[in-house]
Order: sequence, then structure tokens, then C-alpha cells
Amino acid sequence: MLPKKNRLSREKEIKNLLKAGRSIKGNLVDIRYFKSGPGQTRFLFLVSAKTAKKAHERNKIRRYLSEIFFRLLPRLNEYDYALIAKKNIIGKNQRDIENEILGLLEGVGLLAS
Repeated sequence: MLPKKNRLSREKEIKNLLKAGRSIKGNLVDIRYFKSGPGQTRFLFLVSAKTAKKAHERNKIRRYLSEIFFRLLPRLNEYDYALIAKKNIIGKNQRDIENEILGLLEGVGLLAS
């Protein structure tokens, strides 16, 4: 589980990230990112009811995303990230999701060496 300091929760910051942030589009997730303050890397995971009808499916997807980013946390640059799940993510295992996220992040240089 991500520490509380790494979770994005203020409504104003969330709106700013979703409105002004840059985006990367993949088959399973869209990633929006926006430069944050020094020493801050924060996350927001969005899984709508349109994506997964049942709450346990949405929670499972959020847990997968949270676990992936918990492991990536030391390698990520200091940005605020919003991960928006797409319908294709249902039924995928954690490794498939992680491979797509790594590819997207490496493609735009958001992973530190």
C-alpha cells in the first residue's frame, strides 16, 4: 500500500492534474502527469463504474495499480500521476498491466535510471 504522503487527495490538486497535466495513452490505462513539488511523487487511481461494473473488480484494479507504483516509487521522477483505467484492463493479470505501464513511462522518460 502506498504511504499517505504519496496519495493525491486534494480536490484542487486533482482538478489541476486532470486539466493541465500531460497524458500518455495506452491500451489498458491512460496516465496523466504534472510536475509536483520537490521530493513529492503522488498518485491517483481512477477506475470508473463504466470501466468495471462491480465494486470488487474496481477495487482489485486499484490494488494492482497501487502495488505496481509502490514498487516503482524509487525509480519515478517527481510528478503527480493519475492513472485512469480503461475497459480492456478487466481480466488482465498484474504482470500485463505492469509491462504496459513500464513501457509507457519509459517511452516519455518518466523513469529515473
